Amino acid sequence: MSASPSSPSRAVERLRLSPSADATWTGPSGSTFIVVPTPSVVVIVMRGRVDSPAGPVIYRVAGEALRRSEADVFFDIADMVGYQSDVRAQATDVILHNSGRVKSVHAIATSSLVKMGVAVANIALGGKITQHADVLSFDTALEQAIAHGRRS
Repeated sequence: MSASPSSPSRAVERLRLSPSADATWTGPSGSTFIVVPTPSVVVIVMRGRVDSPAGPVIYRVAGEALRRSEADVFFDIADMVGYQSDVRAQATDVILHNSGRVKSVHAIATSSLVKMGVAVANIALGGKITQHADVLSFDTALEQAIAHGRRS
């Protein structure tokens, strides 16, 4: 059975079930968790409506990981329905400020509003974001990055 576009990816669900996330934020109607499964992979998952306090968490944890190692960055935002603009700004800024250490950026989104935000971020990042249209494509890229990171 294949996952629908808004279903969490299988790879991300396995990460969520891991002993602990590197950071979490939970608000009244949304949540964020960040996992660094290998030094060369950063996974940021946002669900629901993500409010301003999540931005500094994303910036801090992703920035720390990128300062330690070059990495592929994955945004699973398929179940995010909205966000405050500073969350997008901080997620974009951490990529910009560490651009020499970011190997690739991947995103999966289903909400029109969130997709528009990804498009805006992609302009700021010079077209660095690969936007995946389906869970299988996103999962495959994530699983390959994790496998490559474990071999390195």
